[in-house]
Amino acid sequence: MPRKILIVEDEPVSAKVLQRMLMDAGYQDVVIASEAREALKLLLMDQFDLLLVDWVLPGYSGPELIRRIRAA
Repeated sequence: MPRKILIVEDEPVSAKVLQRMLMDAGYQDVVIASEAREALKLLLMDQFDLLLVDWVLPGYSGPELIRRIRAA
């Protein structure tokens, strides 16, 4: 199950819980970004199979992040 997942979540406990749940389910490559700009930088450096994005983030919202990704 070699899928690369990016979690974009500014609440550290929630991000870690989700990461642990995914890893326990067999996903070993699970990366956390705590804000939208950090997520964009990671997406420029690497490819991810799945993004899990919080609605409210520092900088700009989850929906705005998705719009920027689609426009890139």
